[in-house]
Amino acid sequence: MTENSQRDEGAKEAHHDEAEKHPPLAWTALSPGQAVGLRIYDTEHYVGTVESKTVDGLVIWLRDELNERRLFHYRDCEIINELPVSPNDGA
Repeated sequence: MTENSQRDEGAKEAHHDEAEKHPPLAWTALSPGQAVGLRIYDTEHYVGTVESKTVDGLVIWLRDELNERRLFHYRDCEIINELPVSPNDGA
């Protein structure tokens, strides 16, 4: 491992440690009933309505249009987008 890659790994670990103490505001500000789209590791995309979340806001449960429930931890999500209309309210 080169010195630069070691430094990069150290920076990533420090970032995750800091994020654990101070989770992103966009994530912790989510409320039950809010429609969101999530991107997980640049490959998986999920759209649903926030059903509930933990008190600290680090974990949310989403319901999708098929009424399936999924749990997400903020560290798993690369991008989160708030949607203007609940995906479960469609006709």
